[in-house]
Amino acid sequence: MEIATKTITLALISFFILGCTQGPQENGYLDGHITIGPLCPVESFPPDPSCEPTEETYLAYELTVYRSAGPTQPALVQVTRFHGDKDGNYRIELEPGTYVVAYENQISRFRENVEIKKGEITRLGIGIDTGIR
Repeated sequence: MEIATKTITLALISFFILGCTQGPQENGYLDGHITIGPLCPVESFPPDPSCEPTEETYLAYELTVYRSAGPTQPALVQVTRFHGDKDGNYRIELEPGTYVVAYENQISRFRENVEIKKGEITRLGIGIDTGIR
């Protein structure tokens, strides 16, 4: 009976140790806040609530994450697309590596290289200029 208890105990310890080193912890996270503006031609203080970004505003500005196709193919390959939540915050899970986060339209361009490390959070603030003046 004592051998069976030790075997079960050892199996449970192994399960928890191995379980904690695999899965989501293998990846890292890109986390931050998106600022979009101006949304009105004249900004006022205090800000006019109708000139503040809404959930629909953040949904309209989608960003793209790219990764290099490899050393023999320098082209970038799209990994995922994302946008801010109702408050402009975002968090996406990515495999470790170097990525390019980009947004581009006729008015505004954002492009930033980021390094994602295993089990870590990489923070990136993103500013998008709407061109409204």
